[in-house]
Amino acid sequence: LRPDAIAPQPPRAIMVITAASPTRPAAPPPPARQPPPRAAPPRAPGRTLRLSIASATRNPVPIEEQANQSFSAGPVFDQVLLSSGGFAPERIRTADLGYVGDLCTPATWLDTRIFYRPVRDLIAYYNIPFPADNYDGKAQDFRNRDSADIDGAEFQLNYNSGFRTHLTINYAYLNISSPTVGASGPHHNFSALIVHRLPNRVDLSAAFYFTSHMWGLDTGTYIGAQRRLDLKISAPFTALSRTARVGITLQSALGSYQDFKYVNVFEPAVLL
Repeated sequence: LRPDAIAPQPPRAIMVITAASPTRPAAPPPPARQPPPRAAPPRAPGRTLRLSIASATRNPVPIEEQANQSFSAGPVFDQVLLSSGGFAPERIRTADLGYVGDLCTPATWLDTRIFYRPVRDLIAYYNIPFPADNYDGKAQDFRNRDSADIDGAEFQLNYNSGFRTHLTINYAYLNISSPTVGASGPHHNFSALIVHRLPNRVDLSAAFYFTSHMWGLDTGTYIGAQRRLDLKISAPFTALSRTARVGITLQSALGSYQDFKYVNVFEPAVLL
């Protein structure tokens, strides 16, 4: 809601015409009608307080509801999928409280919020005994496995000094309370981007990314913290009466880093 959309309105004058009686004076007009009291946040230019509440459901997909198959490699079963069926839809509710506006100076802009999201009837698989599987003697049985309570906070800070320097900082904190999926999300995510313009429209930029450790939801494997730094310089040029830009990027300047899957390791690279 916009603050000005719920601010009290000025009173409206009501004109009443009465007929005078020779033996009785005319009644005075009734007082002007006042609007009922309403809750309204204080109005401030360039600042907004936000509150949102929502809910959603997710129905099971066919493989979760009717799984009865195996994936094999030659004569050995690699994975057997089963389903108990009769699922309830996954349910999520969310409540967010946020603020958007300048911070002390119009050159600094803040977008922040806190949130709470209870998730119920999560559909996931259990490993159950299955002697016919020659690989590990187990099958994956889909069920309404668990519930989770998710809370956290996010903010983005933008600083623009004018023409030459721009800074953007993002941070997110996430906490998942659940006996089975509680460690499946990183507690901390951080990124920062700074861009500075030199004479002749030459741009220098640096971007840093950080994600704290977590445990993979599907495999349960440990995924360590990730850090990455990219550096870039770009400049305009003119060719065939058209202006374009060319840039050189040093990707992963801090060294190699691992993605969310352990086999995905990215080495430093220079890109044009």
